[in-house]
Amino acid sequence: MRSKRWRKRLNGFLASSLAVMMVVPTVPAIVKAESVATDLLISEYVEGSSFNKAIELYNGTGQTVNLGDYTLELYANGATTASQKLTLSGALGHGETYVLYHNQAADGIKDKGNLANSSVINFNGDDPLVLKKSGTVIDSIGQVGSTAKWGVDVTLVRNGSVTRGDSNPGDAFNRDAEWTAYPRDTFDHLGSHEMDGTTPGEPGEPGDPGDISTIGDVRSKALGETVTIKGTVAAKLKNTISVQDATGGIAVRPTSLNVQIGDEVTLTGKLADYRGLLQLDNATIVEVTKDAGTPEPLVITGSEVGEKVESQLVTVHNAILSDVQAGSGWSNYLATDGTGDFIVRDETATLGLTVGTAYDSITGIVQQFDNDYQIIPRSTVDVVVDSSAIQPVVASPGSGTFVGGVKVSLKTGTSGAEILYTLDGTSPIENGATYATPIDIQEDTTVKAVVKTDDDRFGDIFTFTYTITEALQIHDIQGDGHTSPFDGQTVEGVEGIVTYKYELNGSTYYHIQTPDDKRDGNLNTSEAIVLYSGRDAWNLSVGDLVSVKGKVSEYAIDGYADRQETDLKTTQINVRDDQGGKVQILERNVPLPTPFMINEENLPQHEIASHQFSEFDPTKYAADFWESREAMLVQVGNVKAVGPQEHGDLVTVFENAETETLNGGILLKEDDQNAERVQFRLEPNGPARDFEVATGDRFAGPITGVVGYSFQNYKIYTSLSDMQQAHSKGDAVPEKTTIVKDADKLTIASYNLENFSNNTKTTSNDKAKKLARAFVQDMQNPDIIGVTEVQDNNGPDAGDSRANQSYERLIQAIVDAGGVKYEYVNIDPVNNEDGGQPNANIRVGFLYNPARVSLTEGIPHGDATTAVGYENGKLTQNPGRIAPNDPAFKSSRKPLAAQFDFQGESVIAIVNHWNSKGGDTPLFGSIQPPVYGSEVQRKQIAQLVYDFVSEIKSDNPEANIVSLGDFNDFQFAEPLKIHEGSLMTNMINHVDKADRYSYVYQGNSQVLDHILVSNNLADQTEIDILHINSDFTDMAGRASDHDPVMVQIGFEAPVVWDPVPIKKVYTLINEHKKQIMIAEPSVSVYMDAQSSLKDGMYLKGDYAELTGEGFKTNTVILQPKKKGLIVDMKGTEMGHVIVEGSHPLEIRGAENIKRIDFVKGADASNVIFYNSKGKRIGVPTVNNAPIVTKPIPNQEAKAGETISIVLSGHFSDPDGDKLTYSATKGTVDLNKNVLTLQLEEGSHIVGVTATDGDKSVTASFSVIVTKAEVPADGYYKNAIGKEGQELKAALHDIISDHRKLTYAQVWDALKETDQDPNNPNNVILFYSGESRSKDKNGGNVGDWNREHVWAKSHGNFGTSIGPGTDIHHLRPTDVQVNSTRGNLDFDYGGSAVKGCDGCFRSANSWEPPDRVKGDVARMLFYMATRYEAGDKVDLELNELLNNGTNPYHGKLSVLLEWHEMDPVDAFEMNRNNVIEQLQGNRNPFIDHPEWVQSIWKKAGSNDLKKAS
Repeated sequence: MRSKRWRKRLNGFLASSLAVMMVVPTVPAIVKAESVATDLLISEYVEGSSFNKAIELYNGTGQTVNLGDYTLELYANGATTASQKLTLSGALGHGETYVLYHNQAADGIKDKGNLANSSVINFNGDDPLVLKKSGTVIDSIGQVGSTAKWGVDVTLVRNGSVTRGDSNPGDAFNRDAEWTAYPRDTFDHLGSHEMDGTTPGEPGEPGDPGDISTIGDVRSKALGETVTIKGTVAAKLKNTISVQDATGGIAVRPTSLNVQIGDEVTLTGKLADYRGLLQLDNATIVEVTKDAGTPEPLVITGSEVGEKVESQLVTVHNAILSDVQAGSGWSNYLATDGTGDFIVRDETATLGLTVGTAYDSITGIVQQFDNDYQIIPRSTVDVVVDSSAIQPVVASPGSGTFVGGVKVSLKTGTSGAEILYTLDGTSPIENGATYATPIDIQEDTTVKAVVKTDDDRFGDIFTFTYTITEALQIHDIQGDGHTSPFDGQTVEGVEGIVTYKYELNGSTYYHIQTPDDKRDGNLNTSEAIVLYSGRDAWNLSVGDLVSVKGKVSEYAIDGYADRQETDLKTTQINVRDDQGGKVQILERNVPLPTPFMINEENLPQHEIASHQFSEFDPTKYAADFWESREAMLVQVGNVKAVGPQEHGDLVTVFENAETETLNGGILLKEDDQNAERVQFRLEPNGPARDFEVATGDRFAGPITGVVGYSFQNYKIYTSLSDMQQAHSKGDAVPEKTTIVKDADKLTIASYNLENFSNNTKTTSNDKAKKLARAFVQDMQNPDIIGVTEVQDNNGPDAGDSRANQSYERLIQAIVDAGGVKYEYVNIDPVNNEDGGQPNANIRVGFLYNPARVSLTEGIPHGDATTAVGYENGKLTQNPGRIAPNDPAFKSSRKPLAAQFDFQGESVIAIVNHWNSKGGDTPLFGSIQPPVYGSEVQRKQIAQLVYDFVSEIKSDNPEANIVSLGDFNDFQFAEPLKIHEGSLMTNMINHVDKADRYSYVYQGNSQVLDHILVSNNLADQTEIDILHINSDFTDMAGRASDHDPVMVQIGFEAPVVWDPVPIKKVYTLINEHKKQIMIAEPSVSVYMDAQSSLKDGMYLKGDYAELTGEGFKTNTVILQPKKKGLIVDMKGTEMGHVIVEGSHPLEIRGAENIKRIDFVKGADASNVIFYNSKGKRIGVPTVNNAPIVTKPIPNQEAKAGETISIVLSGHFSDPDGDKLTYSATKGTVDLNKNVLTLQLEEGSHIVGVTATDGDKSVTASFSVIVTKAEVPADGYYKNAIGKEGQELKAALHDIISDHRKLTYAQVWDALKETDQDPNNPNNVILFYSGESRSKDKNGGNVGDWNREHVWAKSHGNFGTSIGPGTDIHHLRPTDVQVNSTRGNLDFDYGGSAVKGCDGCFRSANSWEPPDRVKGDVARMLFYMATRYEAGDKVDLELNELLNNGTNPYHGKLSVLLEWHEMDPVDAFEMNRNNVIEQLQGNRNPFIDHPEWVQSIWKKAGSNDLKKAS
């Protein structure tokens, strides 16, 4: 019988009495001091059904406390300030509890309660609570500022090990760390609490384990009960250990228990529930029997995957995977075997599962997660596609780095087979030993293993690499990917230099980085890591060299409440001293590691991540690039802001990157998410939020910081003061409308006011003034304004939903700013049903100027729940809400429709504020591609609004409809396309590209605010987006995060013109003249596309009609002799129209004029324009010349160097026309708008012309090219003064120390070394001299491949790393030409080679063109010097041909001639420079051509000894 532990709630006297009365056993007792808490604790939390809510406080301090010193605070709905406070009273003795409960709770709570309350004890499962003593936080539950649902429908009891409260309520809340969870409406534990001070799972001498229960019996016991089980370890999963016996299985935590699969274990722990999964928590080991045997899986069907087999090892046959949901490092697959659906979880994303594949069998552990049951395979051995095929070998653990040594187990899913393996890198088929027991590896080892079946068939050979180290380096922990291979493990002795320190929500974080001399050189692994130190016991300084111990984890440190599910995680080591972490300072004031340079060349520009992170490639994917630099010290050069400073963050691009918006931003496009953005987080972050930075501002590099991740993005954390010093203002200034007001036209604006209310605590007077200024000065008092995000009178404070005072405040602010006195249109929503900030009741509405517009009378005012309709030409309610009860509008604003009268016209306006993008996963998030879940609701809303428009149009086809507002989606997104349909036109699509944005989010300029008009209004509507907010900070006058959008609409009835009799008809067919003058009073002119008039056609009469394709390319000059000329262009496309003189005239059918100019006194105000339908239109676009926005600075370069200039950074077109460029020197890539120059020595003037196809502008700059510098004598210092054999030996020593590329890396290297200086997209082919696309590398006809100038068969080194991959002698060459050359030696003569001008081939020799003869010679001189005795191969030159496989190449005498004949040129020198950057060594015979004679003329080739 087990002894029961007395609860510590017993008072001291009773406890003493009991101690005296107890019989002391003969076995010596272990005396343990009673644990004492530092202060009161929150010991229990109840959040059940209805009002079943309670909080229990526990006094374990050893003395009575005065409750009057304490307050309990509630932080509701993500608030950062207390929503409710409760001051306690009375006294609480040691060992006693105090229960606060809701006054409407169940009797089971009330019976144990001490104080009823309905303010603080009115929390929901996402509301944190904070316990304070005299204003100081002593404990908390939940995370202040977060809305994570950590406490929904659950009872949480504080673990007995906890003796100190969580005094940091702003840090992330992990309930599993200190709390045990019980089902909803569990009240049994209220009124008592146990505290023993032990750490769960702490190793030590096991006590009496008590009675051992079968797992089947344990599964029926109550949660919270301590039990002992005995079973076999079936799996070690990522988050649990699975143990089972003959009666069932159970999940065990922690995963750090020292047990392995196949061990028989006896464990003691407490039963707990995690999201439906029964767990044995805080388990300790009582006994272990090693290698007792792995359980056999239970064969079941898909329909049987459920509670009955939870935590057991099972196999399901004939499973097909039909769908997948993936995140960073995990994937869940929907599977079926025909009997039922279930989930297969790949919890590390390493199993290689694919949707659509049928698997013979899937084996794994069954676990519940909420309402789903899933099978979790242990490794690839558990996944069998075809059981008849030989299954792979799986090693446990897999390849990796290990401290001290590791034991490796091998297994296969092939029944009856054996595994053969080797440890020396040789083939296991020929040399393998038979695997029987785990392999003990104590040094760096490559294990090769193969399956041999019982019928002597062999499977594929699998290779596993193990690196053994005395101490882990940071790059070992970071690993090659987004998840650390040491995730969940405790590491020790990890050394690094502190490079950065910051605080977040009361916790301290450090970045440490490997010293430079310990880097691994692998650009896929980061050399730095984050240390989480909690309240920080270490007080480290930048420059400290430290050694740390702690647990590795992947954690989203900073972000929104759902960041652990949506964001990419940061690898960190927990060094909190209260959680077993340790930090030792080894040395102070150590020099910091060299920052990694980030630039346009290495930061991927186009793609953020691969599909489901299936591929990790930092050279291709931006997310992988930043992951491979995680936490590292980095540096960038000059950058420019593509958005304003926000929340202390900046988003930039590199200085030469092309920008697209008026103020220098980049546009979010349907197919381009702008992966090239470089983001900064400025510290200290508080003051950084006052740093005024606008779009287009520039920052001069170098800028240094560390890479971090917060709020959905990788960022460089850097100093605010450094960025302020680097800052220079750009040209962005807030705009005023470009629309010229017309009294006969209606102006309508849309403006998101960003949470405007009458509450001056949350909406300042300054904000009200800024908004008013925009209406009055910037928009010039629009007639109607659709407003969004108007809050109720109280703002976020408690109250009803009325907003009359909010509207009146805004209207008065407009009057005070000198504007008109508007009236407002509004329907108050049902309280807290339309989303947005809690209690604020944001809604949509209208302001209108009653002097110009009136609300249509005779229609009843609508209410919050009645749907508006349209009957007999009128709305049924005015205003009225569209389908307010439809579920599509759940927690979202209902569109408001209002009918206005303007100068006899009826206009129906609809103001929208569709549901937000909340719930969409981020671009740089853990789910790739991102999931836009919120779009589903917007598509439903869009259909409802379109149906309403369709209802109106069915009743009144000529109805004038305008739909506007904040649609929370883009013009190319499906919801906006649904809204447009066939009845509406989105005027946003008529805005110039550079002007097409109303919002900037994370550096992406985008449109969320739209104005759509019914198609009958489109031709008479002009639109303007006023950039007064999105590019600017609050300090620069920003009043909202959205820009306003405005249209002006004309309602003139089409003019019907009487036919004009034509006096003369001109038919111009293939007419070619200098000019044609037409002065007849009434003419009709047709001109075909083949006609050309050099100086154009002059019209001087009274009336002319123009038709025909010829007007696209010819100019028409209007020269009226008197006022009243009428030209009807019939909608014909007119390439260029010129109006001369001051006489008024009329142009009909003018909608397709592409360019119009007014000269010699002409003015647009004297011309009336109509479209072909007879409606007045504005002036067709006047073409303005391009402008130089930034002079191109003068350049300096060395001979052979390439200069690249992004021209779009220096020119722009006021009309937004596409520009094309030309230059007097160099080559312009018209796709990238990049000028590339590679000029000879001397001074050059380069002119660059930008043209829009009609007008142009030219900018000039100088380039001074000086002689290329040969590397300083420091590189060749050991060769200076030597000759002959001695010189050759010295050069060998100098150039043999270099980086060795793989043959695959050679492809990319040649794209750099042999780049065409006149076309950066191409390479120059070596022998033929052709410029060919870099992308055409390969092995087919028309491709280029890798030519070994020293034939790879001469010495038989092939493509091996070293001589086979040395890019000094590898050149891009046409596939067919390369094949023709083969392995021939070099000499004169032979037949001409097709496709290679200047090449000749004989049976035993190859002669290249004259222009590269010297290049060939110097490459072979290099190879004969670089590869000597002791290297992989010893290469030498001789006078022979047909050298075959011997390590010789000829003919030396010919090569010496070619060296003199074709001296070093700029291309060859530049190639040498680039190779030094890539490979790390140089060709000395390019730098010092004179050394060739010194070596090979001082001694005959037969006499020259080989360098050793």
